[in-house]
Amino acid sequence: MRHSAWLVDLFRSRIVQRPTQFGKDGGKARLSLESLEPRCLLGGGPLVISELMAINDSFLPSNPTPGFSAHYDWIEIFNPTTEPINLKGWYLTDNESNLTKWRFPAGAQDPDIWLQPGRYFVVFASSSSQPVVGTEYHTNFSLAGGGEYLALVMPDATGPNDRSAISHEYYPRFPPQVADISYGLTSATVVQSTILNEESQIRLLVPADGSLGQSWTAVDFNDSQWLVGLNGVGFDANNPAGPYASLINTDVQSQMHGVSNSVYLRTEIVLTAPRAITWMGLYVHYDDGLVLYLNGQKVTQRNAPETAGYNSSATATRDGTVAEYIDLSASRHLLREGKNVLAFHGLNHAGDGGDFLLMPRLAVRSVTPGSERYFVTPTPGAVNVGGALGVVSAPQVSVARGFFSQPFYVSLSTDTSGAQIRYTLDGSKPTATTGFVYSGQPIYVGTTTTLRAAAF
Repeated sequence: MRHSAWLVDLFRSRIVQRPTQFGKDGGKARLSLESLEPRCLLGGGPLVISELMAINDSFLPSNPTPGFSAHYDWIEIFNPTTEPINLKGWYLTDNESNLTKWRFPAGAQDPDIWLQPGRYFVVFASSSSQPVVGTEYHTNFSLAGGGEYLALVMPDATGPNDRSAISHEYYPRFPPQVADISYGLTSATVVQSTILNEESQIRLLVPADGSLGQSWTAVDFNDSQWLVGLNGVGFDANNPAGPYASLINTDVQSQMHGVSNSVYLRTEIVLTAPRAITWMGLYVHYDDGLVLYLNGQKVTQRNAPETAGYNSSATATRDGTVAEYIDLSASRHLLREGKNVLAFHGLNHAGDGGDFLLMPRLAVRSVTPGSERYFVTPTPGAVNVGGALGVVSAPQVSVARGFFSQPFYVSLSTDTSGAQIRYTLDGSKPTATTGFVYSGQPIYVGTTTTLRAAAF
């Protein structure tokens, strides 16, 4: 009796098949690539975890001492900002309940670790008991091949549960990983936006006495009885159609002219990721002086007495048609998630009471992390290139390989919804563009056949 040989070669798209690998928690690493549903990538600080490798079989060796080499998991940190940042005292963690699990050495004798703009820093996740081994930095945890939580935490964390100090995190976890395939972000970007402009709502009060003290600058101060208007407050009693006209959206001539040289303004700004802000700049037209408070703290002043009261006047005159730029980046730490309040004390000069102007605009630059991807070609210490969204399950065949005396039919399937299966019957390797597209109809096998199938 004649027997036909039935040979099956199943593999995954684009990546050479290797034996199933396991991470530290026993999670199986699956091969090949697909589109996944969007994941939640969170964070709010200047630095990001741009790349990681949780199953390092052979890619990047650790060489802490001459003559020794090992392949540990690794984590890459990227600085997308325009300023150098010192990593000294920063934290890495794989435990959401312990955000300060591993710390870059921060003692007085420890060197600074400056990460320059646009540069990368690689840390080995080796479960080492020593944070520094030779010239390398090693965490006290390794990464789970099956996926886990991972975060980069800023040095001002007040404790292991201070989520406000998280600069960047993979939440709730990064997905299952593949041996010698890295995972991370496409290029992070810095985006500039104006968060206070001429269309912003303000509330204002011309104070009649000093009963409010400085309470009016606080975030939770009740200003519901104040006048409501649009940003751009002022008047020009001598030339109403003059150059100030285009900058004034709320006229306060009746409240201030001949009455008071002081006005209080409050405006709210809601922020979702204040730690991601790397720069904050104020562009302000003012005639003649101002004091600015951010969430109750004074951050800058111009032509104002050191202690400005309800009846204070500007200490000098100024032409308000020209905006002044004031860098407020040093006050970024005062920003909070949710509601923030900018409180302005506008001041007119006693000898220049015929006009007044206060028109502030506030701009910020924020780090926006890229999208998560798998990277077939890892690039520790360099920009990530290419990338794929996810992992495809291997094709499955309905008949095991062997010898058969009668023709039969075989079906192919994959657990990945939406994946395309391509196959060949001549021993050649199917690709995303070559081979037969499996339609779901069983394949007839009547002679010795080598089936090779791949999912894409």
